[in-house]
Amino acid sequence: MSLNQILAKSVSKSIEQDFWSACKKDRHGNPIVISNYMMRVFAFVTLPLGIAVLFICIFFPDSYVLEDIDPENIPVVMYCVSIFLILVSSLMLRWKVTLKKDSLVVRGLFFKRSVSIDELRMAAFRQPPKRAGAGYVVFATDTKDIRIMYQTAVGGVAFIKLLCKRIHSPLPQGFSSLQQNAALLK
Repeated sequence: MSLNQILAKSVSKSIEQDFWSACKKDRHGNPIVISNYMMRVFAFVTLPLGIAVLFICIFFPDSYVLEDIDPENIPVVMYCVSIFLILVSSLMLRWKVTLKKDSLVVRGLFFKRSVSIDELRMAAFRQPPKRAGAGYVVFATDTKDIRIMYQTAVGGVAFIKLLCKRIHSPLPQGFSSLQQNAALLK
């Protein structure tokens, strides 16, 4: 085996373990879902990069000189790219869903939302959870639906199964076939 094959095999094995592993627990023993380790490393790299680009654009515009651009007219694109990098990486680092005994707590970059398990259970009778987008499951509530990422999260599949079991709801349609599809890829 070449080094590339060994590296590819170890990366795919670690991603598979992240995807199919059991839920992580917080210090109180509550199941949590956070971004997987690869996404967190990406966030730790892009956060300082975004801050550095924004710092250079604001404080040292003379170092950003291209042939036809005046340093005082730094393109808005540089500001947008740096702010985008900062926001996305902060979102990846701050996103966490905690399943407590009587509530589900979703924490993001600019918000923290708590929904009782009873409210999720009652809403699941009217509208069962469903898969949405790439790697999300949507749980209906009385006010605003909750989207939980499972595909790029550590133990995301186990967390969704545990939450559906706790609210007495069936798994989203096609969700159980994910494990069968992964078995076919081996």
